[in-house]
Amino acid sequence: MKKLLAVALLCALAAPAIAARKVAVADVDRLLAGKHNGSDYSVAALLADIELTERCSRSCLARWESLHPGPQTHDALVALADASAFLNLPIAELPPDPAPGTDEQRRIVKLAADYLLKTLPMLPNFLADRRTVKYEPPLPDGRADYAMHMTLTPTDARATQVVRRLTIRVAYRDGQEVLDTSTQSRSSGHPTSDDKHSSVNPRQLDSNGEFGPILKLILVDAPHGNLVWSHWERGADGLEAHFSFTVLLSNSHFRVNFPCGSSDTAHFPAYRGEFAVAPTTGAILRLTLFGTLPHPCPSVSSSIATEFGPVQLGGRAYICPLHSVSISLIPPTPTIAPITELNDVVFTNYRLFRAESRIVSVGDAQP
Repeated sequence: MKKLLAVALLCALAAPAIAARKVAVADVDRLLAGKHNGSDYSVAALLADIELTERCSRSCLARWESLHPGPQTHDALVALADASAFLNLPIAELPPDPAPGTDEQRRIVKLAADYLLKTLPMLPNFLADRRTVKYEPPLPDGRADYAMHMTLTPTDARATQVVRRLTIRVAYRDGQEVLDTSTQSRSSGHPTSDDKHSSVNPRQLDSNGEFGPILKLILVDAPHGNLVWSHWERGADGLEAHFSFTVLLSNSHFRVNFPCGSSDTAHFPAYRGEFAVAPTTGAILRLTLFGTLPHPCPSVSSSIATEFGPVQLGGRAYICPLHSVSISLIPPTPTIAPITELNDVVFTNYRLFRAESRIVSVGDAQP
């Protein structure tokens, strides 16, 4: 089986840093409430100096945005929430339900496997718009606002500045994900060049595979990766069962592109993952992966979190990607601060893929 692309990474430079102020989700609620009359710029600047210790859910982000709808604050809130995508939810948001028994856990895992093997391949051919906002640390003049942590986690440094906005059409045809680069529009920066394999461009973080390939990691890697029960979370349609797994280097199909060592930039690091399952249908509702590249790469970490939900296609509801976060982190050296690049990806405007044709009469036909 071909090894699957999850994230492509490239390096950038940043300068020495000031540590972020670490806060909980409830602290941000209070901060935003206290800044109700603050300007868009001042609230955004305040948010750029903090880092969450808990995960901000999509409903949490929507609540914050309703308090401060300004465009600069919106970008700052998205960056703050996305950087927390690999953390645990606040304890107060977790349901008190006890862990299911071993037999029930096996039933849910089998239901998820059946979903991936039987239901997912039945997805119709469709089109969607993939809207990407790229964040990086601010450069050069004020360069450095980023914490220099030697123990790496996906949130060790902060990418708070929007450097590029991209919209591109993605097609799902016969189980394959294809990006149509001819439809790409952007507000700044340079075009991306993704395909079903990989493409690496300078100073660019890219991801693909959200429409199916990345989910196959659950089937291929998770059974060999110490799969265990994690916890319950409450989603829009009820309880979600979360399982975690760790995958050794020898079993990894998580593909990360980073130019170090040999001329071949493809690496398959050991990684840890977690997926959420609807316990009644087996549908995968969330998947996170986090890996650190081995020698000769400089302990570069790569992570991706994808959320799935119902989308109407041809009058039927299908579970499709709704939102994805990709983060790359390049660790610090004695002279260089850690560098974080972050992509916020939203999938919208789903529609069935249909061939376009027009019937003309003989008299209308052109010679």
